[in-house]
Amino acid sequence: MKHSPIRLNDLLFLKSILISNFARLNFPLKVSYAVTYRCNLRCKMCNVWKKVPRHDELTAEEIGAFFKKASKFYWVGISGGEPFLRPDLTEVIEIIITYCTRLSALHFATNGQLPDKTLNLVKHIHKKHRRLKIVFTISIDGPPALHDEIRGRAGSWQSAVNTFTQLKGMNSVKAQIGFTLSAHNIGRFPEAFLALKEAYPPLRFDDININIFQKSNFYYENQDMPDCDYRKLEEETRAILNTDKDAFSVNNFLRR
Repeated sequence: MKHSPIRLNDLLFLKSILISNFARLNFPLKVSYAVTYRCNLRCKMCNVWKKVPRHDELTAEEIGAFFKKASKFYWVGISGGEPFLRPDLTEVIEIIITYCTRLSALHFATNGQLPDKTLNLVKHIHKKHRRLKIVFTISIDGPPALHDEIRGRAGSWQSAVNTFTQLKGMNSVKAQIGFTLSAHNIGRFPEAFLALKEAYPPLRFDDININIFQKSNFYYENQDMPDCDYRKLEEETRAILNTDKDAFSVNNFLRR
């Protein structure tokens, strides 16, 4: 990411984070919004893609009514399903930016299968809001063959990596990999890291966020999936952290 100067909103965001450690804030710092449950992958650890197609998702007008009343967020996270499958996503983002005047960053959680739509949205945002920071987490769960197996689509690893590498070169964009530990990829992080490093040589440990498989009968609808072996998860987590050879970073500090 090519860095932009720190803005007042960024400083206020950091101030609120600090205060939140000692007192309850009057308004949340952050909201995460699943703009659609539609998805173009068939992931083994998530059943969002099995949800009945939703024709009653909030309209852009209804979303605007919410953010007009709740406009003091510093961070808005956009997820799904796959958010870039929503045809009016650009309109939704414009609504959020218009009403959330304190906004420090927009965060998109994506599987990286729609690079053209992703890059075009970034370019659109930056035409009007050049200094707004945009954060991406692109899901990659193993070396190429394993990732494609977990995600249920051949070629999904390459598409995700292509999206990640293109975003890395854009102004005011922070792109990271989201690696979800599950029963399907325990012990495979080193291979995944090496494969990513080969595809994108500047890769650092700081570019990767480690998540752990979760069950939810409301969101993922995967409550019937078997639990992970928590002893193995703990061992794997320690092993991954021990591979961190990067210099100090806030991201790594918070991860630990």
